[in-house]
Amino acid sequence: MSNIIQDKDNLIIDNNITINKELYDSVEAEAIDNNENEIDNNKTTLNFNKKLSLLSDLKYLTCNICKKNQDFIIDNLLNIHINNNIYKLLNINTFNITSSTLLSEIYLYIMEGYLKNNDFNISITFKNIDPLSTTCENLNLNFFGSIPIYDENSNKIIFYKDLESVNNYIKSLNKNIDKETIETYTKLEKLCELKKKTHSMANKHYLCMNKYLLIPSIILSSTSGVVSFLASSEYFKNLNLIFTISVGVAASINTLFQSFGNAFEFSTKAEAHANATESYDQLLTQIRFEKMTPNLKPEIFINTIEKQILDTKQRCKYVIPEDIENLYNENKFHNYKEDILRDLMKKFIILKTDLYYDSVKSTENYKDINFKNIEHELGFNDIKEHDDWCKQKTHKNNICCCV
Repeated sequence: MSNIIQDKDNLIIDNNITINKELYDSVEAEAIDNNENEIDNNKTTLNFNKKLSLLSDLKYLTCNICKKNQDFIIDNLLNIHINNNIYKLLNINTFNITSSTLLSEIYLYIMEGYLKNNDFNISITFKNIDPLSTTCENLNLNFFGSIPIYDENSNKIIFYKDLESVNNYIKSLNKNIDKETIETYTKLEKLCELKKKTHSMANKHYLCMNKYLLIPSIILSSTSGVVSFLASSEYFKNLNLIFTISVGVAASINTLFQSFGNAFEFSTKAEAHANATESYDQLLTQIRFEKMTPNLKPEIFINTIEKQILDTKQRCKYVIPEDIENLYNENKFHNYKEDILRDLMKKFIILKTDLYYDSVKSTENYKDINFKNIEHELGFNDIKEHDDWCKQKTHKNNICCCV
């Protein structure tokens, strides 16, 4: 390190080099100014890039602005012009205006609020700069639907009131949802559809299993009650022993059925799966409504659906049997194949009708038309009308396209 010795007028560096103090101070100040200018330039570049990004995201708002109704203007001195009067700007919403505030920062703050919060309210606090004015209190005005335009030539921000552009922008948010969000909604819908149907099948399965234990138990309970009543009657004194044994055996078997029911918990499982089916049905309804009228914040809706799915899984702790899932997949594939065959058959019939029309549209004498020959020429002998195809007994081995 060099040793710097300072006298009254000069700076002596390493006892050999003498520099005038005023010259040194001026060079140091110039270096600091250059550094600050570089920081300001970087900040301006960042603001410019950020402004371009915001304008790109708000293209539906800024494309067709009506510049007839001018609300107010903010100039480069951070003064606000309202109705040909000039005031000192103090605050915009929660943004405090200072002497070091850049005009681009004000513009970016407002545009970010429009983009992130979709809030088009602007609250402005200002004061009178006229020294002769008697009003010293801070004034406040609220504006709605004012769209700012940053005029870089005159270095000012002009606010135009255009409610129609704001309404069109809000409508565009509902319509212009990215493909990833639509795909996410579709995946959620398929997941909820799968869970709803499998839980419904599990509910029916466990209800059926519960009936196998519940119905015999009810029959045995009622029968043992009748038999015990008969055993106490004098008309069946000779059969008292048989009735007593029968009642004891029935009670034991009934206890066995009830023990099996308590151990397997068929009724509890059926109720849990029924509640899960209802929950997933409600989720399906929410997702379908959301797809019809999309939300402004799809990530919030997706997180809400995710939490509800996790809550449903926590409430229904019983796993769906693997056989039911396999059966559902088989039925789904079969239904998918039937839908494809049905669509193909409808297309064939439409094509056949079009070919009929193309063949006979230039014919003047319709009595000479032979539809059988046309079918043979077109190669559609095996394609019958929809109703005939389903009714004919000769096509038992063929897959029918009836609904």
